[in-house]
Amino acid sequence: MFYFALSCAQIPLFLDMLRRLSATSAAILCASYVMMTQMFFIYRAKTFDSALFPVGSYGSFYFRTDEGVLLYFAVFLVIYVSTLGVAANKSVNLRQVFSEDRRISAMLGPAALAISVVTLTRLMTVDPEILWSNNQYLLIASRAGLVINNPIFALAATLSGVTMVLAGVFFACAILMRNGTMAVILGANLFALNVIALAGASRTAVIPAAAVAVTLFLFGAKKHKIAAGLLVLLGLTFVAVALIGRSIDEFGISSIPKYFVVLLSEEGSSYIGGVLLNLSQGIFVTTDSIYLGGSFPLEYKVLSFSPFPSLIDGFNAIRTRYQIRLHLFVPMSAFGEVYNFGWMWVLGFALFLGALFRANAKMDAAKNPFISIISSLLIFVFFVMANAYPMRNVFRQFLIAYLLIHWPAIWAVLRQPIVNTWPKERLAGPAG
Repeated sequence: MFYFALSCAQIPLFLDMLRRLSATSAAILCASYVMMTQMFFIYRAKTFDSALFPVGSYGSFYFRTDEGVLLYFAVFLVIYVSTLGVAANKSVNLRQVFSEDRRISAMLGPAALAISVVTLTRLMTVDPEILWSNNQYLLIASRAGLVINNPIFALAATLSGVTMVLAGVFFACAILMRNGTMAVILGANLFALNVIALAGASRTAVIPAAAVAVTLFLFGAKKHKIAAGLLVLLGLTFVAVALIGRSIDEFGISSIPKYFVVLLSEEGSSYIGGVLLNLSQGIFVTTDSIYLGGSFPLEYKVLSFSPFPSLIDGFNAIRTRYQIRLHLFVPMSAFGEVYNFGWMWVLGFALFLGALFRANAKMDAAKNPFISIISSLLIFVFFVMANAYPMRNVFRQFLIAYLLIHWPAIWAVLRQPIVNTWPKERLAGPAG
C-alpha cells in the first residue's frame, strides 16, 4: 500500500509538468515511462510466484518491488526538478512551422548521405551467413557477427539505434515534403536496418515505426495521423515478433517468415499479450543489478562514460575482463551500473540527466520544432534502453542528443568567422 501511495503521489507533479511542457518533450515521455514501471512493479508483487521461477535461475528476475518503486521515484524527481521554471510555448502550430522551415528541406540530402554510409557499412560488414540463419541470440548484433572483427565495423553496428531514429524522422519528413527521391533513399535504409533488427529478434525493431509515427503525427495532416496510429500497431507487432524469435531460438532473415506464422497462429495471442510487459522488462534488470551488486575498477567506470569508440579508448578489453552479467545474455543496466559505481557517480549522472532534460524542455518549438522532436525521441529511446543495457551502450547516445539540442548555438559560433570574413573577401574583388 505504501508503494502504491508513493506512485500516486507523483501524479500531481506529472500533471504540473504536462501543464507547462509539450507532451512530446523528453521529460514527459520519460516520466510517463517511469510511472508505468512503478505500476508494473506493484502488479508483479501481487502476481509473481517465486515457486514457479527459482530465484537466480536462467531468464528469471527477482522482482524487487521496494527497490523498484523507490528507485524510479528518485528518477522521477530528477526529471521533475530539472524542468522547474520551464514553460513551453503551447500555442505553436507545429504543422505550419514545419512547412515554413526551409532548414529541414536543406537537411534531407546530408542526412540521407550520412544515414546511407552507416547503413551500407552495416550491411557490408555483417556476416551474411549469420545474418541469413543462426541459432544464437544476439549473435547478429555482436562483434562475432561481423565478417571482420574490426572496431570501425563494430561502430557502425553500435550506431544502428541512433541511425534508425534519424532515418525514421527524415523519412517521414521526406513524405510530408513530397520529396520522392529522398523518401525512397531513406525508406530503403530504414527497411534494411529494420530487417537486421528483426533477424536478430531485437526489440529495437520498434524504433523505425515509432520514429516515423511520431513525426507524421506531429507535423502531418489528418491522414498522416491515421497512418501514424497504424505504424504504432506495426511497431508493437514487431516487438511481438522479436519475442517469438527469442522463444524458438531461431534467428536470421530466413526465420522472419516463421515468426509471423507463429504470430498468426493460436499461440500468437500469448505473445501479443506479453508485448507491454516485455517493454518494461529492463526495469527488473535494473533492480536485480542493485540487489545483486558488484564492484568495478576505476578504468571500467571512467570508460563507461567515454564518448569515444573502442578503437580509440580500448574499452572492449576492459569490458571482457570486468563487466558483470546477471545472466548469459543479461548484463547490468546503465542505472544499475552507475548505482554500483558509487554515490559520486550517481550524483554526476543525475546532474547530467537533469541538464539534458532541462535543455530539451527549454527548446523553443517555434524556432526548432524538428530538432526538439528528434532530441526528445533520442532521449526517450535511450532512456528506456538504459534500464536494460550497460552505461557504455547509452551514454554516447545521450551525448549526441545533448549536442543536437545545442547544435543551433554551436553552428552559429562555427559559421560566424565565415559570415564575417568570406563575404568581405568576395566583395573586395581581385587585388590591384
